[in-house]
Amino acid sequence: MEWGILAVTGIFVLVGYIVLQGTRASMAWRKAASGGDVDVIRQILEDAIASWRSVKRPKEVAPDVWRGVQSVALVDVAAGSGPTGARLDASVSCQVESEYRLLDGRWLEVSGPLQEGFAVTARLADMLLYDVPNLRLDTVRIDVHTTFRDAGGSAERACILTTDARREVARDVDWEEWTPAEIVDAFGGRYRLGERGAAIERAGVPEPRGRQQDRGERQDGQAPQHLVREELERVEPVAEGIEQLEVVTLTSREVSDLDMLASGALSPLEGFMGREDYERVVEEMHLGGGLPWALPVCLAADEPPPVQ
Repeated sequence: MEWGILAVTGIFVLVGYIVLQGTRASMAWRKAASGGDVDVIRQILEDAIASWRSVKRPKEVAPDVWRGVQSVALVDVAAGSGPTGARLDASVSCQVESEYRLLDGRWLEVSGPLQEGFAVTARLADMLLYDVPNLRLDTVRIDVHTTFRDAGGSAERACILTTDARREVARDVDWEEWTPAEIVDAFGGRYRLGERGAAIERAGVPEPRGRQQDRGERQDGQAPQHLVREELERVEPVAEGIEQLEVVTLTSREVSDLDMLASGALSPLEGFMGREDYERVVEEMHLGGGLPWALPVCLAADEPPPVQ
């Protein structure tokens, strides 16, 4: 009996010692990181990234998004002086590709690299700012890369989206309710759109001053003409009879599409597709005007009510 009590006591002492040593080690790492030790910061981030590559995908995260998260690589870390101590910054890079689904025997692009980049950026910003143990970063720069092919078929990865996720901005972000595009927009994500509305390489784009101004910039330098603010400014207010208008409830996917339409990410589309555009995209992968387009962007609704 006495030997049993001694054995149990010894186990408790050993476990307590291990826990105490682990706590001391965590406190030492946390103190070194908060003091601006870049070697410690780098090691903490590399350990966290390595653990994300081996952990099972969370159920609430889409497979394509998790693949983008697991592709993340640490680029650089920096420590500077701030009002309340050391300011800790990090820069990472990740990779995304379009999402395709089989529809009527044909593989169609249902989400482009930019849309995937929004989702991966939002997830990484949340994880890097709040889920890395013993480290409290102030800013994380997230560069999203995708594959481009030249006329000869050679592949090259290039950056299409850059986002500086700042902790002071993250406090006001509704991570549960906002779409990825809204989260990236809140952080001032920067990207460029080509003439057909697809994301193009950001290489050589100068960093804007103050709040980022080149979000959604077209290749010709002109901003998309169907931004919500501009539309609201030129549409006359409707006060009477608004309560009689039909209410359409949007799905989360449709809300995301609406946000992309409003920001110009789906240019040249100026709204949800009508019948002509939809049928041509499904059958020929072209819009009604002849432009190539592989993604149906539609609003699901019942039969329209009879005109009063």
